[in-house]
Amino acid sequence: MSIMPPDGTPLDMRDLLIRLDQRVADGFDNMNKGFAEQKRETDALKVRVTDIERDLGDRPMLKAQHFNLVTRVDDLEDAHAEVSGAIKATRLWGAVIVGVIAVLGYLGLTVELRSAQPVATSKTVQTVTVPTG
Repeated sequence: MSIMPPDGTPLDMRDLLIRLDQRVADGFDNMNKGFAEQKRETDALKVRVTDIERDLGDRPMLKAQHFNLVTRVDDLEDAHAEVSGAIKATRLWGAVIVGVIAVLGYLGLTVELRSAQPVATSKTVQTVTVPTG
């Protein structure tokens, strides 16, 4: 976008005008680059502000979801504790039942063994001599 000086301008003035025109063009280019950078930064800030506003708008909903999730986890932990307690109680009762069965089985085996043993009978032979006389 260089503007040429009119014909008949002295050479040194012509060179000076060309250099001045170039500096002005470079200055405008630098200003336009700065404006473009500022526009990008402004757009980035607008995006950040929009994200923050959206997040702040969603915050009550997110807090409610968090509260519901914590409540559900607490309920699941309580249910797990109940199931664990029931399993421990079942194991205890199972051990008691097995112990009772073992004691009854031992007593029954002892009774069976005692009754299965043959009764010892002893035959006593007495000899009596009768005097003949």
